[in-house]
Amino acid sequence: ASYGFAIGKVFLLKDAGKAGDTSPVSADEEIARFRDALRKARMELAELGSRVSGEVGHSEGDIFMTHILFLEDPMLIGSTENLIREEGLSAGEALDRVVNDLEERFAAMEGSIFRSKAGDVRDVANRLQHIFNGTSVEPLPQDEKVILVAHELRPSQVASLDKDCIIGIIAECRGANSHAAILATAF
Repeated sequence: ASYGFAIGKVFLLKDAGKAGDTSPVSADEEIARFRDALRKARMELAELGSRVSGEVGHSEGDIFMTHILFLEDPMLIGSTENLIREEGLSAGEALDRVVNDLEERFAAMEGSIFRSKAGDVRDVANRLQHIFNGTSVEPLPQDEKVILVAHELRPSQVASLDKDCIIGIIAECRGANSHAAILATAF
């Protein structure tokens, strides 16, 4: 975390929460939709990681390579697909259930580094939810200098900021070891 002060207009970033999801059609179609979203998310994250590596640094860009690893995690994929098959859930509902479990596990671990991974998992899940639904994330300030205030700031949100428009960031959750905080400090 960095300390200091800034005077300016506040931009309140509202927690978008989880995106709505469509009703499941068939297990096979939902699994295909899930796998397609995984593929699209991998491409988006690779592009984001490459851009951050070039603009900020390789270690910061590697944060998004970690996000890609979450997308390739056999437990995340297998558990989500099992819930789709066995309980008839939509891809979004199944993913949300699996991610909630992962977040709880990370939050219960010793050490702030492990606990901060819960934010990364949720960031990846939000990306997938938006892909499922064809929606985009809330627009971030682009035209004027502001102090960004958020309950929680996710790594992909920080990487999407126009650093010339942000004069300060105030976020309540995740702590100084979170990837969002590391990226914000690097910008």
